[in-house]
Amino acid sequence: MSRLKITFLLLFLLAAVQASASGPAMQLEIRPATASSPGGWRLPMQFIIRNTGDQPIHSCLSGGHVVHLWDQKVGYTLAEQRADQPSCEEPFDLPPHGEYSWTEEIALPPIKASGAKIVGFAQVVPPACGQSACEPVWLTASYAPFQIDPGAQPKQALDLRTGVTSTELAPLARTAGSGTDR
Repeated sequence: MSRLKITFLLLFLLAAVQASASGPAMQLEIRPATASSPGGWRLPMQFIIRNTGDQPIHSCLSGGHVVHLWDQKVGYTLAEQRADQPSCEEPFDLPPHGEYSWTEEIALPPIKASGAKIVGFAQVVPPACGQSACEPVWLTASYAPFQIDPGAQPKQALDLRTGVTSTELAPLARTAGSGTDR
């Protein structure tokens, strides 16, 4: 073979190895149900993982996720779930250019009206990730501008397991924690 052909073949092989080493081509997008909401309200947030490549991807959500809200002065953690040992909790398949999505309800802090930015993270792991150590990947996305609206009274947080609002739970918590067992 000529040197030119060998050079092109080596360059092609090097590019293929680099492409496979970079891992799956996944991108996270976060999409709140509305572009604005009063502080203290609950907001449905859609998380979308998109396959940006031409090959199918088989992966897993580890359960690790974080959502932050940044107003003009302060950052707030709205949701956080971490795992010391990430494992495959929810497998999913993405066809080329396909999507996988889920929705979570996020509680906004009771803050004054302002412009804000929402930043989300989702952790994915290989499907074979069990109890042994595996390499998680954190996908990240942001949504801006998001507006915290003035004026409205916050909705009461509803415990989806019991159907009880947060104001109804407060007296129960005080009652349960106020007595002394002997």
